[in-house]
Amino acid sequence: MPKFFTSDCVISNLSRIEPGKDVFKATIDGRQIERLVMEPEVHQYLTGVGKDTKNRVWFFAPGFKKALIIGGIENAAGERQVIKSKLSHKLYNLTIRPACAGFLFWFASWLVLVIPVALYAYNVAEKSWKGPGATIYNIINPIGIYGGIAVAIGLSFSAWHLYKKLANLEAWQSGDTTAYTKVVKPAFGSGLAAKSRAESIG
Repeated sequence: MPKFFTSDCVISNLSRIEPGKDVFKATIDGRQIERLVMEPEVHQYLTGVGKDTKNRVWFFAPGFKKALIIGGIENAAGERQVIKSKLSHKLYNLTIRPACAGFLFWFASWLVLVIPVALYAYNVAEKSWKGPGATIYNIINPIGIYGGIAVAIGLSFSAWHLYKKLANLEAWQSGDTTAYTKVVKPAFGSGLAAKSRAESIG
């Protein structure tokens, strides 16, 4: 299940990973994150008037690749920007996407299992009056159908859970981004530069 939490932090040093995609490498409170997803309005704010300022940020982690997604952000003036949920996107994520994923699971079940199940079915057919076709169908088809239904329901529930959480940001628990970030390695020569500055001051 995705993890949802809020944190008061400074997000800086944004660098787009791929052209045309809203996925960035960034720094959160001095620690580096490799994959931070945000909407264009949030990126514009963090690189504009909100640059290097502390904001209350609502994060959620889908649970893979240690990526974080910004679900909402609120500045010191109380202005809040939340992920836009268009009706068409909701319908797609709640119905069409789960249905397509369920069908792909059914198709993949046949693609992956047909050869090993066929070998088993032909072996059984030698000892039975039934042909191998019925055995193949009766084994693979239920796996594909019930597995596909489970995948579709899981994805639909996950999308519904996300929209429900986004509609009630105040209920999110406080957390931190340490598990999704790493210490920034100092650039080569930075220690020498700091030493030179200290000597010049001294």
